[in-house]
Amino acid sequence: AIGEGQFTVDMLAGTSTTQANFTFRNTGSQKSAIEAIYFDAGSLANITGLIDKDQGVGGLVGVDFTAGSASPPNLPNGNLINPNFLVSAGLLADSDAPTSKNGIDPGEWLTIQFNISNGRTFNNLITELQTGDLRIGMHAIAFADGSSVSLVNNAVVPVPDALWLLGSGLLTFAGARLRKTIS
Repeated sequence: AIGEGQFTVDMLAGTSTTQANFTFRNTGSQKSAIEAIYFDAGSLANITGLIDKDQGVGGLVGVDFTAGSASPPNLPNGNLINPNFLVSAGLLADSDAPTSKNGIDPGEWLTIQFNISNGRTFNNLITELQTGDLRIGMHAIAFADGSSVSLVNNAVVPVPDALWLLGSGLLTFAGARLRKTIS
């Protein structure tokens, strides 16, 4: 329930129609940390940058992620959903050791910047999120009870008409219609 209530991701167009930025937030006050982020399929080509303290482009002290790898290399328990969650090559990032300290804690955020595959656009990503052709997974740890959880967005992503006109999409892991919880 904490993950459902506190974790969100905003998808915004980058500096061109062939770029996208995903900003992950832990907005609540309950103890937790998003420690790994995974992308399954879709039209994302590659990660071009992370906005965190390593990049020196804003971010927050204490949020420290590395792109292109994660441990484990696939979403924990991602094989328990249908279809299985399979991370696309290189489309993942996780917090550096110590993982809970450098993860996305309450009140913190991380932006992952992407190039979109040739011939595809930001609008294709919006459609893929709606159809389930692009899925986003997060692994969160360090809850007060010591537990961890994996979350995946669902195929149904309502995007208000005003957001379509602005060329942006908004996802949230809150609410049963937008996520699946994997224990």
